[in-house]
Amino acid sequence: MLFDTEQAVAEEPSAKSETAIGTGFLFDWEHSCYFMEAGSPVEVTGTEGVKEWVRQVLRTRRGRYAIYPGDFGAPAQDLVGQKAPKGFDLSELRRQLTESAAYNPAIREIGTMAYDGKTITCTITLGTDSGDMQEVIDIEP
Repeated sequence: MLFDTEQAVAEEPSAKSETAIGTGFLFDWEHSCYFMEAGSPVEVTGTEGVKEWVRQVLRTRRGRYAIYPGDFGAPAQDLVGQKAPKGFDLSELRRQLTESAAYNPAIREIGTMAYDGKTITCTITLGTDSGDMQEVIDIEP
């Protein structure tokens, strides 16, 4: 489906720790297209694949695209910068991201989130073959 790790592990048993986290495609958010190499999208694996996946979640509006489940997405551009009580926008964004993260088996927990007016910084915990590890992701909504 969205993040099929079982198929990736079956195809490349030698890269088990990377594929246990997952694979995805590198997207050019500025130009709204995938990076292409020799006519195929550029594949990213491991923590970079998860980071790309989280970027996709934060830019996808819920219920807008039939390809995604109804609760997939956490549109940062709709929440950040709105007039709301202090901390509401990030707590709502964190809640939506946590719900969407249930579709990615590599994500164990969505940790702290911060917004400095330009960039959202999010700490996530990923489950790997060698144990859990934390990654920090910066996203510009």
